[in-house]
Amino acid sequence: MTGQANDRDRQPTRLSAALAVGLTALTVLVLLWELDDIAWPVALGVVGAVLFGLSCWLLARDRLEPVARPLVSLLALPVAIGLFGSGALAALLLASRLFPVPEVALFSTTALRIAGHVGVVLGVVLAVLGISLGARTRVTPAVLRQYGQTTFLTALVPGLFCVAVVGQTLVVSQDGPNALGGDIAGLLWEWVTAAGSPVFAFAGFLFTVALAVTGVLGAVVVLPVAELDGSSAAKRRESALISRLSQLAAVVIVFHLAALGLELTLSTEELASLVGPAAYDLLTGVARSRVLRLFLLAVAALALGSAAIALVTRWLANRADQPLGRGVGPAAGGVVITVVAVTVAETVYETVLELVFESLPQATQSDVERMATEAAATYGEELFVVLLAFVLVTATLCFIVLLRLALTFGYLPETAPGFALASTGLFLAVIAAGTVGARTPVVFGGVVASLIVWDAGQFGATLGREVGTTTATRETELLHTGATLGVGLCGVAAAWALYAQAETVLSVASATESVALVALAVGLGSFVIALR
Repeated sequence: MTGQANDRDRQPTRLSAALAVGLTALTVLVLLWELDDIAWPVALGVVGAVLFGLSCWLLARDRLEPVARPLVSLLALPVAIGLFGSGALAALLLASRLFPVPEVALFSTTALRIAGHVGVVLGVVLAVLGISLGARTRVTPAVLRQYGQTTFLTALVPGLFCVAVVGQTLVVSQDGPNALGGDIAGLLWEWVTAAGSPVFAFAGFLFTVALAVTGVLGAVVVLPVAELDGSSAAKRRESALISRLSQLAAVVIVFHLAALGLELTLSTEELASLVGPAAYDLLTGVARSRVLRLFLLAVAALALGSAAIALVTRWLANRADQPLGRGVGPAAGGVVITVVAVTVAETVYETVLELVFESLPQATQSDVERMATEAAATYGEELFVVLLAFVLVTATLCFIVLLRLALTFGYLPETAPGFALASTGLFLAVIAAGTVGARTPVVFGGVVASLIVWDAGQFGATLGREVGTTTATRETELLHTGATLGVGLCGVAAAWALYAQAETVLSVASATESVALVALAVGLGSFVIALR
């Protein structure tokens, strides 16, 4: 009971949470009223955002750990489809309706219109995600770490499936992509090993040097050399070596990029005149030395192999006394996602292609359709659908990592990260709506709503942490929110006065563009001041 009471005390107060949820819901409904052609993408995104919040809630409950990881793994694909598929769906639906354009001059305007609608969808999804995280779930780096581990293990299965299918097609098949794959692999091997007369010799040599240095650096970091010695001097020497190798790797990578740029832009004669004929011949001889290249590759392979073995050994040792289900559950979820993707591959592949074809010109459509048919005949629809699932789940993993980094480095407030996300999402949504024709009161009101959502959520979370959720704080919260509302209304009044003169002050012919620019300037200023 004590733990449950402590969890409740860490939640925001009911009034502040209700204000944030209510304002977010009201703003979203108004945006849907203004832009009724994004209803289905927003609905899809809301489902994904709510499932993301549910996943975090499950992982935050230690007593639910035996079932939390498998459930979160199964939810990984629906979450990804909602968070990232919603924007893609909005773009495809609008593109199928607005393209092809009757005139080439209208292409940029139509593309900006689609981008504005996609921005509204993504902003609304981020706002709902923030509310789902802020109202009942306390998101911490530890919860996000568990979520990231689970998502990584889930994505590993469809990723390995794709690698296996492509490898089988390239290696086993005797026609089609086998020749293409062999050519690509052969060209890469010739470039790295300086076989024959490779192009970009200097860049290739520096690439192998970078591989060797990076491999040695990884081996030094991973292998327990200093631990075996046990002395403080060994640890100091190891730290110094890691520092020097890191600096050397950075320098080599910079030189590699510089050499690649020079070899792309300058001819052989120009390079020789740049460094001098004698120096150029010497450098060319070193860069094209096959023996030196193979030695560097052997060093890289040995170092990276040793590091990989050490990592696997350490991972197994650390988990020797832990239940196997922590890894089996997410892996099983990945298997289920892969099987489902393979089962519905044909339907999904045809549906996605149909949406894409509807937005293409007739000539381009026939070419793309032919390429899609050939690709499906060679690799199968299953590969592309499973690859799509892998990309979506990996995108969710990247989003989780970004959230964790933002929390760790203080870009999101630790007390109320969810409400900060919700406020940011609302702000982006209303500004994007202003670029596609939303009315002035909607844009200004949305900016004020985003400010109040952040302030009320932050204040309520602070009160809940300091005095608990059962203490009477209604008057204090109402007074604080009223003051914030007053500041926001003053900003809106000033912005509205500026908008009245926007046509002359900003010299913008379109009223819609004037609204967007004024709202962006005033809203961004208010938002930055509030966050500070």
